[in-house]
Amino acid sequence: MFKINPNSSVPVYEQIEQNIIEYIILGILKPHDVLPSVRNVAKELGINPNTVSKAYSELDNKNITYSIAGKGIYVNENTEIINTYLRNLKVEFKDLYEKLIKLGCSKEDLYKLLEGGVNND
Repeated sequence: MFKINPNSSVPVYEQIEQNIIEYIILGILKPHDVLPSVRNVAKELGINPNTVSKAYSELDNKNITYSIAGKGIYVNENTEIINTYLRNLKVEFKDLYEKLIKLGCSKEDLYKLLEGGVNND
């Protein structure tokens, strides 16, 4: 269900967190949906269960999820956190766009990049 990039500088637990937040934003995970078990995620990704537990714990601390003892971890109805995440992504995107323009990347190339048509050179 979740995808991680082992070559990323972003810690794996943060990648799992980001996956879950993105799935919530996209509506793949809805309020009160149960998250996959720590054991299943760890097995599927081939990682230590403690890494998944850390991601789930961070989500709980941020009030994105809630736990019911013995039943699982569920998506919370906190839309403000999701809205904040989206606002932050937009700011990051704008900053990256401005940097690329300053470095000489044309707007046309950036549009192509958004459409998936620019090579990585």
